[in-house]
Amino acid sequence: MVGSQTNNDGRFFDPINTPGSWNNNSSFRYVHTQDPAMAMDDRHDQILVSVDLIDGVGADYIGEPTIPYSTTTWDDPHHSYRCWGNDGSSYDDPITTTGNTMVGPDIAQALIYSALNGGHLPVYLDLQIPPCFGDAECDGFADAEDWLALADCMTGPYAATGFTPPSAYCAGHSDWDSDGDVDLVDMAAFQATYADMQP
Repeated sequence: MVGSQTNNDGRFFDPINTPGSWNNNSSFRYVHTQDPAMAMDDRHDQILVSVDLIDGVGADYIGEPTIPYSTTTWDDPHHSYRCWGNDGSSYDDPITTTGNTMVGPDIAQALIYSALNGGHLPVYLDLQIPPCFGDAECDGFADAEDWLALADCMTGPYAATGFTPPSAYCAGHSDWDSDGDVDLVDMAAFQATYADMQP
């Protein structure tokens, strides 16, 4: 499933790039998911992704899949991937409740209750879904309404005096170069693709 083959169609990848011998290994305590009620000592649960979710195009994992997960903190700034409730302070013990820096005592205790009789911690990650650039209505083509929407979102260049950042809505469909403004560079990008997006 994860090994490189001659034909890698269908191959999966660990988005936190953390291969190894996870069982009873404290180096991996931040990615252990088993067993919150008895002893956190193994990574039984994980999310694997296809190459399409780590290629920087379209929908993508929010994180840096070439960088291994931190061995010093659960709050790894390079990854959105998390083992919910595991703050790394409970290696080979039940999950920490009092003082749990990830979820606090109430949620940590609820995770223990849900794991009685051999349960595991949930794992999650965040994905970025691309906006409909140049298509304010997300209807599949650019038209005069999209042109007007872009014009309404124009903020000018970021360095301009009195600059006001665009709204999230405007940035989502009109900030083509993702530089935090909607200016003539973005207008030119819209113009260049306008004909291609016609019905």
